[in-house]
Amino acid sequence: MPTIQRIETLAHLRQCLVRVTDSDGATGLGQTAPKLTDATVAVMHDLLAPLALGHDVDDLEELDELVWQKAYKFTGTFLYRALGGLDTALWDLRARRAGVPVRDLLGPGRHDTLGVYGSSMGRERSAEQEARFVEQWLDCLGCGAVKVKIAGRRGRDVDESPGRTEAVVRAVREVLPDGVGFLVDANGGYSPERAIEVGRFLDDHGVCHFEEPCPYEELDQTGRVTASLAELPIQVAGGEQDYLMPGFKRMTRQRLVDVVQCDVGYCGGLTRARRVGAMADAHRLGFMPHSPNPSMIFLFTLHLMASREAVSLHGLEYSLGREVGAGLFTPILTPVDGRVTLPPGAGFGVTPDPAFLEHAQSRVSSA
Repeated sequence: MPTIQRIETLAHLRQCLVRVTDSDGATGLGQTAPKLTDATVAVMHDLLAPLALGHDVDDLEELDELVWQKAYKFTGTFLYRALGGLDTALWDLRARRAGVPVRDLLGPGRHDTLGVYGSSMGRERSAEQEARFVEQWLDCLGCGAVKVKIAGRRGRDVDESPGRTEAVVRAVREVLPDGVGFLVDANGGYSPERAIEVGRFLDDHGVCHFEEPCPYEELDQTGRVTASLAELPIQVAGGEQDYLMPGFKRMTRQRLVDVVQCDVGYCGGLTRARRVGAMADAHRLGFMPHSPNPSMIFLFTLHLMASREAVSLHGLEYSLGREVGAGLFTPILTPVDGRVTLPPGAGFGVTPDPAFLEHAQSRVSSA
C-alpha cells in the first residue's frame, strides 16, 4: 500500500496549507486551523512528521491512534491543529486517487448543495448597527438563519458593553423575516446562573440555539444550563474548542449539550470529526460543526456534512462579510439563495491561489 513520503507546509499570514505526497507520487491538499501558523508548522515537522512518514495513507484511524500513543506528553491544541492539516490532506489524496469527491469517502450521503446560516463574528457594533449589518447580508445571501454574538468573550457575566446582550437580541429579532432561524453565541461568557437567566430571555425572543453559554472546559456548568433549559425549545450547543475524544464521549454520553459543535481544524481533521458526529448520532444529539473561517476549514465541513444522510437543521456556518477561499484557493465558495455547492472534481475540488503560493513559506519533511 502507498505510504506517506513527503509533508510540505505552505504558511502565509494566518493560513497554512499542507501538501502530502505518497510513495506512488499522488498528492493531496489540506490545511491546518488558522492563526499562529509558526507554532503549528513547528509541531507538524518536529513532532508529527516523524510519526507519520512511512505510514499507510489509507489507515487514518491507525495514524490517529499512533499520534495519541506516541505524543501523549504533548497533547494540546497545536498537535491537533497540525494533525488536522495532515489528515485533511490525506483525505484529499485518497479521494483524488479514487477519482471522487472527499464526500463520497466520508459517508453515504450524496448532497451536492447545502444550506448555510450567516454568522456575524464581532461584538464591536452597537445593537442597531448589528441589526443593519445582519439585514444587509441576509438580503444579499439569502441565508435561512443567522447567528450573532452576545455576552463578552469569556466575560464572567460582563457584557461587551452594558446591556448589549438584551439590546442586540431585541434589535436583530425585529429585522429578521418570518421563518429565519435566530442563533446566538456567548463564547463562554456566563456563569451557569446567568446563562440560565439569559437562556429564558432568549427563548422569549425566538432564539433557537444558545452556543457555548459557559467556559467550554467547564462541562458540568454547560450541563447545568442544558438541563435547566430542557423544557424549552431552545437548544444548548458546545464543543467548538474541544479536541480530545474523552471530552466528546462525556459530552455526548451525559447529554451535556443538545448540539455538538466540533471544529474540523481544531479537533484533528475529518477522521476525528466524523467520529464525533457518530457519537452525537448514537446519543440522538444534533451535530453542527463550527466552520466560520473563510478557508478550507469551511470546505472540509461542507464535504463532511454533505456525506451525512441527515444534514443539520440550520446548515453550515458561513461568516457574513467574507468570501470562503478568497486569496487562498479557487473556486471561491459564495452562497446562492442561501446554499453552497460542492466544487466539482475529485478530492476537495479546489486549487491553491497562485498569489498565496508565491508568498507562502515552505517547509518540507521527507521519509
